[in-house]
Amino acid sequence: MPHISTAGFGPRLLILLAFTAASQPAAALEVFLTERWEDAAAAFAELTSRFPDDRASMFYLDICRRYASGGAPESEPTRLAMTEK
Repeated sequence: MPHISTAGFGPRLLILLAFTAASQPAAALEVFLTERWEDAAAAFAELTSRFPDDRASMFYLDICRRYASGGAPESEPTRLAMTEK
């Protein structure tokens, strides 16, 4: 597989590259990036119902549900930082 340099690209592109293995996860993430929380939650809920062990989709589903209920940060809600593994 050829190496693709991501130097100089923002976090959104890096996230999209990580999800391009399948089109449905990429589409769900694109909805998330447009800050349409309820639509994104529905897309990730569909993914988790089809793939119950998909931890990334569960992670985003939880975030979308929190954001949809009014818990979205005012500044850069799509920029996520993991504080623990």
